[in-house]
Amino acid sequence: MTSPTRQDLMRLLRRSGFEVKSLALGTGSNAKGGPRLVVDRGSYPGVEAHLCTIADGALWRSELDAEHDVVIHSAGSEEGRSLRPSVPVEAGSSWNRLMASIENLCPHLEPYRVGVRRGIFSTVMWAHHDEEWFRLNREAPLHTIRPPDEYIEHVDVTIRPHIRELNRLGFATLECCSSLPQDHPDRDPWYPYIMFDERIYPRATPHLFTLADMAGWIPSYARYNFDVAMRVPKGEPVEAAWDRLVSKARVLEAVIREYRGRVGFHVTPSGKSQS
Repeated sequence: MTSPTRQDLMRLLRRSGFEVKSLALGTGSNAKGGPRLVVDRGSYPGVEAHLCTIADGALWRSELDAEHDVVIHSAGSEEGRSLRPSVPVEAGSSWNRLMASIENLCPHLEPYRVGVRRGIFSTVMWAHHDEEWFRLNREAPLHTIRPPDEYIEHVDVTIRPHIRELNRLGFATLECCSSLPQDHPDRDPWYPYIMFDERIYPRATPHLFTLADMAGWIPSYARYNFDVAMRVPKGEPVEAAWDRLVSKARVLEAVIREYRGRVGFHVTPSGKSQS
């Protein structure tokens, strides 16, 4: 496969809304350091979660530097080798993987970026909370997805297929409310929301924030600042929002499927995770 040029890369990154601070191709005299990209955190609100997800989709590594800009480097480099411990990767192939991840994900984030340009975005950002002490220091085993059949009778009838599908795709749900009148004939429903388990596989949280932005839902942290809750913006058609959430979850699952496999996360057809 032909290696992309610097011009190809810069054109795609700019078109996708990323303000590049530095880019090292990892070839020629710079081969030792490996492919490396630094994107300005000021590109747009929420960019950190999107880049982390894109990096995982390409089997690159991501981190925040001292200025909280996003650094991603190829898993074929010395820094990123732990993700692919015995698989040598040429720089050109590595960049092609990253470009494919961007091209697969970013079109689904364009409505979010249009909203940002209009001043519409969540006030809770994944990267702003990721380094707080209670998130870094809390040690807990990863969870196993609870099969939906164990609790589906407690889920609002209209969205049971949605909950089954989200779990089948590896997005473990904890709580939800459809907010549809037909599901709550005896009372006013809560506003439509869903809560996901963030401790289902390593670094699932930025993926969940990215999913919310792709689907046009509003993400935040749930109780005690753990797990990820999402709600539908006021005025949005609720049934369409639930359908869109599942549709975008299918897109995201395909992007991060290989990453999940590399970190030992697999989901059976019943929706139960296996390590």
